[in-house]
Formats: sequence, structure tokens, C-alpha cells
Amino acid sequence: MKRATENARGYHPQTSGTLKLYLVKHKEHGEITVNGVTRYDAVTEATHKWGVPWSKIARECEFIVLAEREADCETR
Repeated sequence: MKRATENARGYHPQTSGTLKLYLVKHKEHGEITVNGVTRYDAVTEATHKWGVPWSKIARECEFIVLAEREADCETR
């Protein structure tokens, strides 16, 4: 039986894989650290916290992986 682990509060990954801590940078909105399996997860979480639509600024963001760990999560 798998040992249950908790992801960051409020985080629901879209895919399974290695959970990463991203530093997301944007020229107007600054920088923020968020969890995500992919850059898509990271940008959607960052833009949610910034209160802007992800589709308008996703290409302008820079992503830096700060840490990684295996996520015990299933695909939706």
C-alpha cells in the first residue's frame, strides 16, 4: 500500500510526475514561488495568485526550478 503524502495546500496537479518548486518571474508582476509538476501548473498557480489570466502572460514568464520531489498523485 502506498504511503499517503500531502501536496501543498490547494495544489491539484494536472499530471503525475516529479513535483517541483518553481520560481516564476514576470516583468510587471514580479516573482513568486509555486508548486507544479509542469511549467503549465506553475504558471496557472502564479497567475491565479496574481489575479490575471494565464493566457495573457504565460509566454512572458521565466521559470526556474528551485527543488524537486516525486509526487504521489494520480492523473485526472
